[in-house]
Amino acid sequence: MHDLAPDDAVVAVVATDSLRHPMVAVKTMADDSARCAVDEAQFVHDSATLRSQRMEHSA
Repeated sequence: MHDLAPDDAVVAVVATDSLRHPMVAVKTMADDSARCAVDEAQFVHDSATLRSQRMEHSA
C-alpha cells in the first residue's frame, strides 16, 4: 500500500472505506499487529482529545 499511495491521508481514506466491509474488519481485527496499531491509535486520539478539552476548559 505504501508504494501505491504514499500519502497518509489517501491511505486513511482507503483503510476507512475498506473497514466498512464486515469481513475486512473481521480479518483485520484478527491480525494481532493490526489490532495493536488500532488500539494505539485510539489511545493517542483519546489522549489528544482529552488534552484539547482540558485546554478549552482552563481558558
